[in-house]
Amino acid sequence: MITGIPDGGSLYEFTTDDGFHVSLHEARCRQIVVNPMALSLKIVFDLDPETADEAARQVTYDFADARIDDWCDEGDGPHQVPIETRGQVSNFSLSADRYFVLETLNMTMYFEASTLDVRVSR
Repeated sequence: MITGIPDGGSLYEFTTDDGFHVSLHEARCRQIVVNPMALSLKIVFDLDPETADEAARQVTYDFADARIDDWCDEGDGPHQVPIETRGQVSNFSLSADRYFVLETLNMTMYFEASTLDVRVSR
């Protein structure tokens, strides 16, 4: 079950009930918090201040009953992503009702969750 994204929207791009357009196209993944004891996962994105509405500068995705299946970070190594572009979102999608894929320029995460609550804030 997903709350906070109106019908017709996607994890990557949607318009809130208040009329704020949210796009992760130029957003950066600022924080990922995993709590294995509570089976929760929180992902926070900072939206591009040049294109985001002033009242919609940050998006928080709170997942419950979450399990990470794979998490690959390409931040270090021979093909290191420059620090200024790390966390830039390439894709955030849902398939099969509870299987999520988050891709940034430097990492990919595959995970499952039963519920998602999305909040938009300043």
